[in-house]
Amino acid sequence: MSRGKRTEALARPAMPAAPTPMARPARQTRRFTIDLPVSDHQLLRQWSVEAEVPASLIVLALLELADNDPTIRLRATATAVELMSARRSVGQ
Repeated sequence: MSRGKRTEALARPAMPAAPTPMARPARQTRRFTIDLPVSDHQLLRQWSVEAEVPASLIVLALLELADNDPTIRLRATATAVELMSARRSVGQ
């Protein structure tokens, strides 16, 4: 690059910096790991792709729905009890 072009580039006005996004309020988090059957993992991933939303946010949304709707919470609890019984019957 010739010296003349370098000085021309430096003489141009600088681009303004992008505004800094507002910081989200900090909240405490805890990691929760779960082993999913392959078919459930595939279902969650497919749902995630179709919705164009990360799978973790779908799980968080389901928790929020259960927290806000007692009928969903009761249904989820009943399903969990059924799953637990099924596991016990096969020795898991």
